[in-house]
Amino acid sequence: MSGGILYSYVDNGSVFDTYSGMLSNISGTGACIYTQESLEKGRKISVYSRSFLSRAPREATVMWCNRIYDDLYMAGLLFPGNI
Repeated sequence: MSGGILYSYVDNGSVFDTYSGMLSNISGTGACIYTQESLEKGRKISVYSRSFLSRAPREATVMWCNRIYDDLYMAGLLFPGNI
């Protein structure tokens, strides 16, 4: 684990409810997170983590989300400009 995160849903530039999770790994192109919320593929989120060098929230797109256990999910995120 690389540390805790906060994330919010983004829709038309507006940010909605904030949730917490754990960062599993991160690279220049994306990250994997653990969360108690199921994230819809294609959903845009804003992610804040102290692991980011800039310390600023990063926009990300949910690429996949798998249920690991009861209320625990692992999701793959893609940062903009990386396909």
